[in-house]
Amino acid sequence: MKINIESKDLERAQKVLESLGDKAKPILAKSINRALQGIPKDTSMQARKTYNVKSTQIKGSFTIERAKKNRLSGFANAKGGPISLYHFGARPRKPGPPWPKQGVSVKVINRKKIPGAFIGDQAAGGDPTSKLRANYAVFQRKTGRYMRTRTGKTKHSQYIKKLHGPSVPQMVDNKDVVDVAEEGAQERFNKTLDHEIDYTLSKLGLR
Repeated sequence: MKINIESKDLERAQKVLESLGDKAKPILAKSINRALQGIPKDTSMQARKTYNVKSTQIKGSFTIERAKKNRLSGFANAKGGPISLYHFGARPRKPGPPWPKQGVSVKVINRKKIPGAFIGDQAAGGDPTSKLRANYAVFQRKTGRYMRTRTGKTKHSQYIKKLHGPSVPQMVDNKDVVDVAEEGAQERFNKTLDHEIDYTLSKLGLR
């Protein structure tokens, strides 16, 4: 996600900022940082209108590089791999028996069933009686390649695959989410810039 701050706001305050000299740099850095600060919250609010995801999962994926007076730039970056499908409201919530005949249902955007899927404990060598939901995941048996048996016959091999939903970067990488985040960042930047200029000019006795 890339957020652009409109240059017109700097042009509007250009004469004032130029008159402040080096005192303008902390003002700009603070304005940029305030703009960046609310991006995780804004993206979470908009993405959750489409996806069944917790706000903490979206907010926690962001890292923010803050601006400094000697480096007037910063960014907010969402990172992370695909989220375990179990965290998208998987039903049932615990491993069988009984095993679900119709598979496991999940809700990423709309609720749907995944035939042949089941809930299992993903901790290798873990306690099978563990009640910690963090160890649970949605699995599905997949058909592999043909393999030859000792009797000379061939059959399909099978393997078990852990299923995942989208990643946070995938969920926030669309126009609706970016527009909301950009609008919020722009508003915070403008408000902070105006306030800091007024405060600094008053402090210097220039207003």
